[in-house]
Amino acid sequence: MLTAARILVFVPSVVWLFSIAMIWMTANTATDSLLAATMQTFALSLAAGDWVPMVLLPISGCLLTITMKLGHQVDRWLFSALGGVWLLWFWSQVHFPLTPSWFTAVLVILATASIWSPSMNRWVAAVQMWEMDRAGLTPESNGQ
Repeated sequence: MLTAARILVFVPSVVWLFSIAMIWMTANTATDSLLAATMQTFALSLAAGDWVPMVLLPISGCLLTITMKLGHQVDRWLFSALGGVWLLWFWSQVHFPLTPSWFTAVLVILATASIWSPSMNRWVAAVQMWEMDRAGLTPESNGQ
């Protein structure tokens, strides 16, 4: 399930970040058209601070799916919270015709559901027991 979550997060994030980078790089070279004005407005909004939710939150989601293999519960909570924040921001702020909100919502919900699946729950519990055993906090590790 972690691999499924990684695919659901990495592929759209890479496409998203690549699209943002292409718009950013071509905004100044565009001709005098409506598309050029739209791209320049988008580039200005990125320069004004919109890059934080557009760039950092998808990258954070990717990084959290990488650290989730360590089996700690906090990564799943952070991933779920960031996914919710990003989804709310996306619904209220992003209006790209080529990126429908329902599709983004489905991807975020599927990724979040996959990290809270029974197999991930078993993995987190197994890691927790292993760490408790290594720390000497279980009866088996104390020789009782």
